[in-house]
Amino acid sequence: MEQILPPDLISIIKYVDVVCVWLKYYFKALVLSGRIKMGDMMQFFGRLVLVVINLVLLLTSLAMTIAGFIIKFGASVFSKYTDSVLDSVKQSAKVAFDDDISTEQFDFEKLFGFFGVLLIVIGVFLLTVSIFGCCGACCKIKMLLMLYAIVLGILVIGQITFVVMFFKYNSVLKGAIRKPLEETLKNYHGLNGTEADSLVWNFLMQQFECCGIEGYEDFSDTKWFGGEFGNTENLTMPLACCNDLPEDDDFSCAETIDSDLNNYNKGCLDALWDELLGQNQLYSYIVSIGVILFQVILLVFALMLYCKKDEKKVHPDIHKGYRSKGGRQHQDTW
Repeated sequence: MEQILPPDLISIIKYVDVVCVWLKYYFKALVLSGRIKMGDMMQFFGRLVLVVINLVLLLTSLAMTIAGFIIKFGASVFSKYTDSVLDSVKQSAKVAFDDDISTEQFDFEKLFGFFGVLLIVIGVFLLTVSIFGCCGACCKIKMLLMLYAIVLGILVIGQITFVVMFFKYNSVLKGAIRKPLEETLKNYHGLNGTEADSLVWNFLMQQFECCGIEGYEDFSDTKWFGGEFGNTENLTMPLACCNDLPEDDDFSCAETIDSDLNNYNKGCLDALWDELLGQNQLYSYIVSIGVILFQVILLVFALMLYCKKDEKKVHPDIHKGYRSKGGRQHQDTW
């Protein structure tokens, strides 16, 4: 095992192990000496775990929210990643069709805006949950602890449902992604198209090396089909499906079905799925299960703190019938 892990990681693991052993014997000595009760120690440990974890969750949710706003409203940040692909499309269209097209209508938000909104929603939701958990545990506010437990329980159920759909019934999720792709593909004009939908699809097919939603046959119901836009009479698929964009008027890469020349059988839906969600499914499965189990532990700690009775709280019933040293009975004056 030590031959596989890096030396620095081994040192950190050994250090953490020493600290855990020390804490174990320290708290054990406190319990045996009577200076601290086992229930109080568990309550303290539960509060500490909830506060620390929710602080980390708070910072993470802030980062997710900021990233979502950047994706949704800061398309210029990603221009260095998109400009190279769009420039190659523009250059190929100029050589092939002698047409100096404009790529100004390319809409990054239209392509990835959904994921930006998703990050914002998840980030704000987790931010609210982390504030409930942190304040409830730190300040012993039972109402916040109960809200935190309820929301966390709903979140766990939702995540279990999502994991089952993701790994067992992913066709439902793919269907949700497919619908907006179908709407934009109908307006596809070809490699020399200058409107947003054409530019988005040219970018997708070149960036992810794919063709159509599921394959080249998807273009039979588009404005590109039939040669309405550009010289496409002998083409089986758009030029953007070629492995390498043509550098002259030789369009042979899009005339025949050949995996060495084009991506005719590789749909962009599967390409997007693999790139954004489906890669390393085994690791995704392990991480998802780990996160769910971790949240269940947090839920147990939250319920434990909520159900813990405050022994130091003074109840009015205690004052009833209280007598002073002189034997005179004091009445309740609450």
